[in-house]
Amino acid sequence: MEPHFRSTYGRGSMAGGNHNEGWVDVQKNTFTRWANTHLSKKRMDITDVYEDLKDGLRLIALLQIVSRQQVAPKYNKHPKMRIQKLENLNLAFNFMARNGVTVTNIGSSDIVDGNSKLVLGLLWTIIKAYQVSDIAVDGVSGKDGLLLWCKRSLADYPTVEVNNFTTSWTSGLAFCALIHKHYPTLLDFDSLTAENAEHNVNLGKLFAPKQRANSMDLSAAFTLAESKFGIPQLLNVADVAGNPKPDDKSILTYVSLLFQEFASDMQKKKAITTICKAVGMAQRITELKTHYETSAPQLLDWYTTKISSWTAPEATASLATVQQALTLFNEYKRTERPTYEAAFVQLESCAGRWIAACKNNHRPDPTMTPALDEIAALRKTLQENEVQYETALRAHVLQCQQNGTVPFICRTQRPMLRTDAIMNTVLSDLVKLETWLDKVAAEFNETTLAVPSSVQAEEMDESLRFFETVEVPRYRHVLEKVQAAASTHLSEHLTSATTTGRIQEAEARFEATLASMAANKETVAAALVFQRQVDAVAKEMRASMKTLKNQLEEVDELIDDQNVHATGDASEDALAAMKAEFEANIFPRVDADVVAAFERDIASQRDILTQANRDADLAALDAFQKKVDALVAKRDAKQAELSQAVEDAQKRVTLSLSFAALATQVVDKAASTTAQINAAEGSLADQLANLLALDAAELHAATPETLLGLMEALEAVSDQLEALRVFSNAHTTETIQSCRALFSGVQSALLERQHALEKEIAMDRLGHITPTQLQEVQEVFNHFDVDKDGNLARDEFITACKALGFDMTEDECHNMFDELDADKSEDISLHEFSTFCAEQLQSGTTQGDVLAAFEMLAKDKTISREKVLQHFDSTVAEYLIETMPHLFEKQEEEDAEPKEVLDYNSFSAHLFQG
Repeated sequence: MEPHFRSTYGRGSMAGGNHNEGWVDVQKNTFTRWANTHLSKKRMDITDVYEDLKDGLRLIALLQIVSRQQVAPKYNKHPKMRIQKLENLNLAFNFMARNGVTVTNIGSSDIVDGNSKLVLGLLWTIIKAYQVSDIAVDGVSGKDGLLLWCKRSLADYPTVEVNNFTTSWTSGLAFCALIHKHYPTLLDFDSLTAENAEHNVNLGKLFAPKQRANSMDLSAAFTLAESKFGIPQLLNVADVAGNPKPDDKSILTYVSLLFQEFASDMQKKKAITTICKAVGMAQRITELKTHYETSAPQLLDWYTTKISSWTAPEATASLATVQQALTLFNEYKRTERPTYEAAFVQLESCAGRWIAACKNNHRPDPTMTPALDEIAALRKTLQENEVQYETALRAHVLQCQQNGTVPFICRTQRPMLRTDAIMNTVLSDLVKLETWLDKVAAEFNETTLAVPSSVQAEEMDESLRFFETVEVPRYRHVLEKVQAAASTHLSEHLTSATTTGRIQEAEARFEATLASMAANKETVAAALVFQRQVDAVAKEMRASMKTLKNQLEEVDELIDDQNVHATGDASEDALAAMKAEFEANIFPRVDADVVAAFERDIASQRDILTQANRDADLAALDAFQKKVDALVAKRDAKQAELSQAVEDAQKRVTLSLSFAALATQVVDKAASTTAQINAAEGSLADQLANLLALDAAELHAATPETLLGLMEALEAVSDQLEALRVFSNAHTTETIQSCRALFSGVQSALLERQHALEKEIAMDRLGHITPTQLQEVQEVFNHFDVDKDGNLARDEFITACKALGFDMTEDECHNMFDELDADKSEDISLHEFSTFCAEQLQSGTTQGDVLAAFEMLAKDKTISREKVLQHFDSTVAEYLIETMPHLFEKQEEEDAEPKEVLDYNSFSAHLFQG
């Protein structure tokens, strides 16, 4: 089947040809600049994109930079012949195919031949795959997600409305508003007007409020974005300002760079938190490692020394000598031994925390030198030696105290002492065996055996093998030793009956445990087979998703291309022809190419995934289902739009006349209202009362004769005109933007005057007012407290979670709300919300998390000392600067000194090595 590419990228044009379509040159300029911002990292650039991509070298370099992967292990670095260039280009195309980047209807020969439109099509595919598709806002990704972000960011700018990536940007106000929204001190947005598009985009004098008095010239919107935020100037002013239909792909590419810079505030904070947490964990692990490696050798030496210290006295030793030895031994047990016993407990705790910290934070298990088991074995030997030594001392004392009858007494007392020691050993072994049986029962039960993944099944299988091959022989030996001791030495002991009962109970539990574990082994083996089968199903499903995603996006773009405004005057005949084409060729492809494939290859796997409790895979399936449903809805909506467009062709003149009449009334009413706002009659309280009455009458009462009523009527007519794609009106010089600005100006003037009066009244009463700085969390809380009742309801909380980018499903949001809502009031207070936000910002600390966090802050493989000091407090910054490898990057200018940078890639890898 002949593959498709977007209709704008046909095969009819070659490099060097004359292009009647303006978008070709615009895209050439934009895409070239975009590519050069990346290629500069390899000291490469593109002068003529049609010529410079022919040998494949720059294409391979560009793909390697944007994907952060090796494109090909070997390629021809000095291609001269056509066949060598084709080979390089084929390597690049194969790499894109392996990574799921579908390039249809374009081949290596097209690039070598310099087919201009197909070269641009290739670059757009790369931009879309590696820059635009990564954008996600509230589950909406790519182009639609970026548009949603723009709308939300500019919701407080009534003079700016963004509905597309073409006509919404021609006035330049949208670019300026995005900068002002996130950095309001950089330009004076209120001084800008929609009519002065070129001024707004490039030539205006944009004044920061603190600098207005000096009339300091600031950079134009594009230059400002480049100088302040490092956003490359991809667009020319002439390509945007006043252009009736700028190129959407060029604007989309540029706006996606603004998104990466401005939408990342929360992500930057999360990135900083992630790095700080990883650094803190690394420091704690280092402290544990230092403590262990300091204490463990000392304990090892002490145990080794003490083991050889306790030697039974000579048979001829005097009573005084033995009594003195016994006194010294008791003093040792009272003073020296407790200190080292406590040290061993601390060392055990340190080792456990060290292992747990490494395991829980994705680091390899630590290597302990000397090993804790070695020290524990010496400790056990020492304890046995101490028992034997004390037994021997006491027996010697008894012998010496009996004088003439010593031999007989010695023979009767020594066996009793020896029996007591054996009884202690048996009881100790019994406790050890019973503890182990309790541990096995706790670790292997119906709950723990219900493994929800192949990884956990493999871990459980490994645990069972360890149990079978290591622990069973070890504790069978303990049981046999207890049995042997009981039958040989304890038959006449006073407590042997009780001990024998415990031994018999332990024997029964041991055999029952073996039988239970054998059944558990079969259960886990079956679960492992099943989970591996599900793994294969999930893997195949995801591969199908990846393949179908490309088909879905292709059909989605074809639907987008059905532009009702591309028919010139949007005549009824042209629109009818477009509708017929859509229904004949595009409409059925959604069902044939997407829906059917989804039902066959993806949705059909739901039952087995549900059976296996694969929540993540089911979530991915549901998410893709939403995409398919969205495509179907989009197709149906496009059909309805085309149908409506055919009907709407006759409605434009009447609405234009109505708009002109209403606009004149709005202008007149705004002038009269402004005059009343500026009137200053009566006391301060009277002026405030008059102002509030005016506000209620003109800006809150939507009757036909009030300013609000006139503006709402004008908005309704404007909405109808916009729906009909009418953007110019020959019957009036006013626009909806100018009227909105006028209305907003009246609102602002009234509000400013009201606040000024309130402040004057307050100062008159109190003498001064002390302003308070609201915390960031409170600002977020207030923003999402839609009904302004001082609490977040369930729906407000869920909206806040999604908008803040927290990685939570809707069910998780509901569960978190229930957890926070301790009093079951169905409301969450500011305190509860701030606690929740603080916890959510505690990101994970895998190596990938830390690397992604650094990439968020650095946008490169290195980060400067200045940026580290900018983002982190002095303690963390000092650690990072001291620990991270220092590199020196050669600068573009030949005479420039190399720039010192910090290598966070090597640092991140080192941080997680142990």
